[in-house]
Amino acid sequence: MKTRFWIFAALFSASALFAQDVSLFNPIRPAKDQGLTLKAWGSGTCVETDEAAFKGTRSIRIATRNFFQGGIMNFERPVDVSREYQDPALLFQISFTSPPKTGAFLFSNDLFADSSDFNTSFLGFGPAISVGQGRSRRGGGDAEGSAPANAAESSTSKITVPGLVLPSFDRMRVLIATTDNLRSEIYLEANTSFVLDHGWRQLAFPLSAVKGFDRTNKIIKSISISADQATSIYVGDMKFVKDVTPIQGDIADKGPINVGLGGEVDFKTYGYAGSTILRYEWCFDSDKGFEPDAEGGEVRHRFWRPGDYTVACRISDRYGLKKPLTVSVKVKVNP
Repeated sequence: MKTRFWIFAALFSASALFAQDVSLFNPIRPAKDQGLTLKAWGSGTCVETDEAAFKGTRSIRIATRNFFQGGIMNFERPVDVSREYQDPALLFQISFTSPPKTGAFLFSNDLFADSSDFNTSFLGFGPAISVGQGRSRRGGGDAEGSAPANAAESSTSKITVPGLVLPSFDRMRVLIATTDNLRSEIYLEANTSFVLDHGWRQLAFPLSAVKGFDRTNKIIKSISISADQATSIYVGDMKFVKDVTPIQGDIADKGPINVGLGGEVDFKTYGYAGSTILRYEWCFDSDKGFEPDAEGGEVRHRFWRPGDYTVACRISDRYGLKKPLTVSVKVKVNP
């Protein structure tokens, strides 16, 4: 088991500790014993509670109404990351939960229960869902089932599978204050979060992705959290992690797939890269070169032209720090 470090001594240079996880809030111990002071931001609230727990018996409950009201977590001993912040393997990681959004679903872990390549029980399917529609430029496709006037450019839909519910907000704002009295921030999409057990989720990002952080002295004195909607966010833990896990993944149906002309095919993929948030891009005729036609962990495409196709999915790090992985499946469209 990795050793956990709590901040309770004098100001330290975390570079000596980043070979292992560096905990900023660990739910096993009271926040005050870890040098954390909690305070309201605007008309929000920030308190320690036993209403929900990721580990141990406590979490930090932040009540927010918009991006400018939430909770502030002050470090009595600021955290110096000046030597490490540009390391692409260093991620700020937060585990959280919130009341569910009614009627919104994500994948369940049963989706790929028949996959024998590797254990999918530890996979998070949050990054596999994206909102909206992709565009199919090659191979033809139509989400509504009618033949398009121009089969070379038509819509491809994404599917929602009953499973885990989405968070009650869409975007989280993380505001970082440093000891030089500068502030930097990042906005995170809640539906890209990694799904953990019992409704808990995980978001992680490199400090290099935080807007304005490069202009600060990199000594963090507080972290503030809010969201775009009125809700409560329970913070289960916060820490810095070193993540060098390569991107792994595959398409659920390894094929080959046979379909009749005008037939519709559901494509599903899964990926894993440690704490990294992943993006899934699809090309429905990659033999002609990879050009993204749709995005999401699960998409539906209708083929209007007979022939043989290589359908590829490129799985990449949302922040572009890890080497992407491309997986594919063969599709034969019969006349």
